[in-house]
Amino acid sequence: MKRGSYINGFLLAPLVPALAFAIFMVILGIFMGVKDGYVAKEGVTFIFTMLFGSLGWLMFSLPVAYGVTALFGVPMFFAFKKLEITTLRAYLIGSCILGGLSSLIPIFYFTWSNSSTYFMLFFGGAFFGTMAGYTFWRIVYKLPNQTLQGTC
Repeated sequence: MKRGSYINGFLLAPLVPALAFAIFMVILGIFMGVKDGYVAKEGVTFIFTMLFGSLGWLMFSLPVAYGVTALFGVPMFFAFKKLEITTLRAYLIGSCILGGLSSLIPIFYFTWSNSSTYFMLFFGGAFFGTMAGYTFWRIVYKLPNQTLQGTC
């Protein structure tokens, strides 16, 4: 493994869940905007609303994702490296826990009367953390070991 793969992992891993969510929202907007096989006037408005809403979400979520990576992901990586833990399962569990716990930070700033909001935040953060952990593990441990086969 090279230092470049670590840097690529830390730079790209927080980006993947945010982009996946934005793409999902645009696709959802397309499916919700199509009525009876054609796109109605309201459907076009809905598609653009989802597109610009997901871009706005990216603008606010990426700094948080990179901050969580810097504050929690880097120490977890160095702890795993010190303990010589390189398994996918460990990275998935660790990133799931970190993503879930870091998504509960807004609890200290906002008060919701509905407790299901806390569960939604926790499981959403855990899912995004797991996606970022898998992406990081794949970049750091799998891509440097793969060779290009079948090329001339």
